Amino acid sequence: MSKIAQTLAQRQKTHGNFATHAEISQKLKAVMYESEGWQDLPYEHCEALEMIAHKIARILNGDPCFIDSWRDVCGYSQLVVNKLTNFEGATDVKVTRQIVKNGELVDAK
Repeated sequence: MSKIAQTLAQRQKTHGNFATHAEISQKLKAVMYESEGWQDLPYEHCEALEMIAHKIARILNGDPCFIDSWRDVCGYSQLVVNKLTNFEGATDVKVTRQIVKNGELVDAK
């Protein structure tokens, strides 16, 4: 068996059948492309969302317990977070730390 055939056989175990994966991935992306906000996104956001859709399709089509697929979803999201961290006008939630003792809120920082 050639190296390529070995790799493809291994990937099918974790990623599932390629044709089925392609169908799921393309359908997810079609929904994204049809949304009103898609055209306004920067290229980095579009690419990250497309890759996340690709990884979601792998998870749905292949082994949902294959950790690397989930790690990849986090990675592409983190790339956008990193970009937005230095982007003027980007927004975020205020993170607070709540201290609860005996079921009562004592302090919030």
